[in-house]
Amino acid sequence: MSEGSKTKLIGLLLIIVIIAGVAAGVYYFYYARKAPTKLTIITSAPLVRAIYYYEEDVETELGFELEVVEVPYGEMYEKVMTDVQTGAGKFDIFLIPNDWIGDLATGGYVIQLDDYIAQDDPALNDYLPHIREKLMKWGGHYYCLAFDGDCHILFYRKDLWENTTIQQMFQDQYGYPLPDPPRTWDEVIDCAEFFNGWDWDGDGEVEYGIGISCKRHAQSPWTAIDFAAPYTVIPGAPSKYTGVLYFDPETMEPLVNTPGWIRGFEKFKEIIQHGPPGIKDFDVSDVRARFTRGELAMGIDWTDMGPLSIAEDSVVAGKVTFAMLPGSMQVYNRETGTWETVDEPNQIAILNFGGWSFFISKYCKNPDLAYKYIKWMVMPEHANYLAIAKGETGVNIFRYSQFYDENPDLWLEVGWDEASARQYCDIIKSIYENPYAVWDIRIPGFQRFWDALDTAMSEIAAGTKTPSEAAAWLYDEWNSIIDDLGKDDLLGYYREDLGLPPLGSFVSQVTMPLVPSLVTADVSLTYGVKF
Repeated sequence: MSEGSKTKLIGLLLIIVIIAGVAAGVYYFYYARKAPTKLTIITSAPLVRAIYYYEEDVETELGFELEVVEVPYGEMYEKVMTDVQTGAGKFDIFLIPNDWIGDLATGGYVIQLDDYIAQDDPALNDYLPHIREKLMKWGGHYYCLAFDGDCHILFYRKDLWENTTIQQMFQDQYGYPLPDPPRTWDEVIDCAEFFNGWDWDGDGEVEYGIGISCKRHAQSPWTAIDFAAPYTVIPGAPSKYTGVLYFDPETMEPLVNTPGWIRGFEKFKEIIQHGPPGIKDFDVSDVRARFTRGELAMGIDWTDMGPLSIAEDSVVAGKVTFAMLPGSMQVYNRETGTWETVDEPNQIAILNFGGWSFFISKYCKNPDLAYKYIKWMVMPEHANYLAIAKGETGVNIFRYSQFYDENPDLWLEVGWDEASARQYCDIIKSIYENPYAVWDIRIPGFQRFWDALDTAMSEIAAGTKTPSEAAAWLYDEWNSIIDDLGKDDLLGYYREDLGLPPLGSFVSQVTMPLVPSLVTADVSLTYGVKF
């Protein structure tokens, strides 16, 4: 080869090396740097236990590092909202309450998942219908993948209810058979009064009638809607007079000072007279501990009580019956301004709390990998075991494949008996398949409404306000919040969440925050987490 040819060849090789180096640099700065193989997720107990349960499997099977940021539940809302409102982008994924969807979606802070779901289906048809079509959506678009299903239920000691001596004692005292199940709040109050304050299980200790969450900064807002709904909600699709609990969907006027809400507050005040000393300071942990130790005849809580009732330290395994929330034989009709008597108890299916859901931050540097992870977590092969066998993770039934009929061997293996498992599953299914279920306030600024409701409940429990006084105060507080945040916008978002068409000129904003900084508003809440 001539010297000239060698020089040309060397020059060509240098050019190739330079081009390759530039290409590698371009790839690093524009692709590799933008698509890191590390994701950061923020969440709280108990759901963080589900993240930790599969943490090593994620790294080996999906090939990336997962950094878990665990924060106290009372601090999480502020940390998430500060992160997205300031653009800090510290967190790629949020595993948080579904109720926050209004703040996040209308602010444009989380990624729409429609395209991801269309390309890589997370077994949507296996999701329970209200979770799939209501709770995972805002304005008709998917913004999250649910990882938990939440609703309140009534549970009680079936061994007591089957005791013929106790049955006769109740009949003699109240003049009607011991209701099995109790289907109205009046029946529950009678049962709580009957079982309260005596040794009904013969262990030499005094037992009590019922446990519910009443504590300030805990779960009392969800207790409140349990009592208000059956006296307020006329079942039906959301409209001016049916299917709504919180606001008039045509005017945004709060309904909390209507006779139905006041009646619910009155029943709440009455029932806490028939629980253990200190019930006014109970949160869910107290209800669960007392019931599984055999100290309570009844309780109201999330469906976590199912697996907790058969845990190793429970003394009530196989002795528990589950039922829908109590209802009422009367419901207030706002259209006619009268109380109406119904033929069957008005028992409302309530999706309390909405469950924990995965959201992907708009600032996530690798949303493709983030979706791959959250889809992996919610799929039946991972989520079902947690929902059935790992009650401490807080993951409750949210898929059809998690019901007993789909996986009876696992249910029996972890300690359920067939009858209890079927009955538990049937109750949950009936709630989530109810076409007229209601759910929490999810509009932007919801925390402020919830905090005011929490305050009203604590005033009633403490006796510092009557139910009527608390309802009137709450009505004024909610109106003040509405005026502060903007009635027209809130009404539009409320109708959007109910699936109703907009009124007037409202146009949904999904890229602009409704409130410049919700974090700076007076929402410094410390609600106890829903386990």
